[in-house]
Amino acid sequence: MSLLKDKIFSSLAWSHFIVDVMNAQRGILLAYFSGPFNLSNTTLGGINTLYAFSGSLAQPIFGYLADRFGPRWVITGGMLWMAGFFALAVTIPGPVALVFLVLASFGSGAFHPAGSLSASMRGQEHMAGQQTTAAAWFFFFGQIAFFLGPILGGRVIDQVGPEGLVVVAVVAAFLGIISLSYIKRGAFIQTMPGGQGGRMTRLSLSSPIPAVIALAYVAATQAWTQQVMMAFLPKYLRDLGYNATSYGFFAALFMGASAVGNVIGGKLADRVGKKTIIIISMLLSSLPIFFIGLVGIDMSLIVLIVVAGILSGSTYSVIVVKAQNTVPGGMGLATGLTLGFMFSIGSLGAWFSGFLADRFNMAVVFQVTSLLCVVAGLTAFGIDRDKPTEVKNIEKPDLL
Repeated sequence: MSLLKDKIFSSLAWSHFIVDVMNAQRGILLAYFSGPFNLSNTTLGGINTLYAFSGSLAQPIFGYLADRFGPRWVITGGMLWMAGFFALAVTIPGPVALVFLVLASFGSGAFHPAGSLSASMRGQEHMAGQQTTAAAWFFFFGQIAFFLGPILGGRVIDQVGPEGLVVVAVVAAFLGIISLSYIKRGAFIQTMPGGQGGRMTRLSLSSPIPAVIALAYVAATQAWTQQVMMAFLPKYLRDLGYNATSYGFFAALFMGASAVGNVIGGKLADRVGKKTIIIISMLLSSLPIFFIGLVGIDMSLIVLIVVAGILSGSTYSVIVVKAQNTVPGGMGLATGLTLGFMFSIGSLGAWFSGFLADRFNMAVVFQVTSLLCVVAGLTAFGIDRDKPTEVKNIEKPDLL
C-alpha cells in the first residue's frame, strides 16, 4: 500500500500541512499588525521569540501526554486549540490579537510530537520498518506549508484583510475532527508475544552518553543552519541588490529544496543507515553555505541555494527518528524533547547570527554556519549505528 494512500497517514500529513500554514502566517501577521499597533522592531522580535519558545518548550509535555494517554486526542486537541486561537487572532481587533497568536502556538506544540510519533510508527508498522521514510514525508508536508503559506497568506491579507485567514482555521478544525475519526482507538498499540497491548516505552538509554551528546550537537547544528538560512538569506540578497520579489522567491526556493532533501534523506537513511546520511549531509552542506557568502549575483548563487537546501534539509527527519530510537522513556516524549530542543536552539542561533552580522558582515554568518556543519559532520562519527529498539508494553491506554 502506498503510504500517501493510507488514510491514517494522509490525515496526519494534511493536518501537519494546515498546522504549519497557520505557523507560516506569523511573520506576515506581525508585519501587518506593526502598523496599526505601532510595534517597534524590538517588540516584534520579542513576540516572534515568545511564539517560538512557547510552542517549543511545550512539546516535551505534550509528547509525554501522547505516551501516557495516546496521540489521538493530543493531535486533535492541539489542532482545535490552534485553530480557535488563530481565528481569534485574525478576527478580534486590537493588540489582544497578539496574545491570541502566541496562545495558538501551544496547539502547534501539542500537534508536532504526537503527529511525528504517529507518522513514524505508521511507517514502522505498515512500510516494513521504514520509519524514516514515513517521518520524512510527514515533515515534507510541513515544509511545503512554510513554502506556500506566506505566499497564500499575503495574498489573502492584501485582498481581504487578516480576517480572511479565518478560513485556514476552519479547515484546521475540520481536519482535526477527521483525524479523530480516521485514527481509531488502538491503531498503533504494540503487542508482545503474549498479546498484551500497551504503549511503547524504552527500558533504558539505547546509546552511550557520548553518542547521545553527539546526536544533540548535530540536531542543534541542523536547526541552527536552517534558521540562519531562512532568516538571513533574504537580507543578504537584499544587500546584493535584489528586490523583494526576487529575494522572496529565492528564500522560498531554499525551503522547497529543503523539503525535497528531507524526503531524499529519509528514503536513503532507511537503506544505508541514519548515521551515514547524517555524516555525509552535514559535511557536504558546509560547502554551498560557505560559498553563498562569497559569490555575487549570478547563476552559481541559485545553484548554491538549491544544493544547500537539499543537503541541510536531508538530515531533519533522520535526526528525529534517530532520537525516537535513542532517548529513554516514551517515544512521544523523545520526539517532543528533540523537536523542542531543535526549535529553541534554532531561534537562539538566528539571534546570535544577527549579532555576528551587525558586528562583522553577512559573509561571516555563512562562514561560521559552514564551520558548525563541518564540526557536526565530524561529531556524527560518534553517533552509534542503528540497532533494534527495545520496548516494553505497559498499561492499556487509548493510544489513539
